[in-house]
Amino acid sequence: MGFIPTVELAIALSIIYAAAMAVWPPEKGHGDLKAFAITPGIGLLHGFGFSFMLHQILRVDAPNVWHSLLAFNVGVEAGQVMIVLLVWPLVLLLRKQPGRIWVNSRAVVAACASLVALVWVVERAEFFL
Repeated sequence: MGFIPTVELAIALSIIYAAAMAVWPPEKGHGDLKAFAITPGIGLLHGFGFSFMLHQILRVDAPNVWHSLLAFNVGVEAGQVMIVLLVWPLVLLLRKQPGRIWVNSRAVVAACASLVALVWVVERAEFFL
């Protein structure tokens, strides 16, 4: 059992967990503390995944490694900002809709993310068989 496949499996499982929390949020009070405790762990897992990918892309002994690392991080952050700017107006619109439209739309997005992550889980679980 290797470290990298274990981290990749844990990343996929964390996506499924986050999707479940979007559909079934924990109770107020206890859920806030639980999210506060779990969020850094999920971030660390995803950071490990990025570091493995970067290690494959960049040569550690390359003279421009800092430029490449900075460009990669700026690119990731810019991509995240662009996604938020594109999706946020839709989120605001859906939250204002009557009935269960907001809850159902959140469930659809969570189900799609879970399905993709489930494929990743199956792919990574094959390593352990």
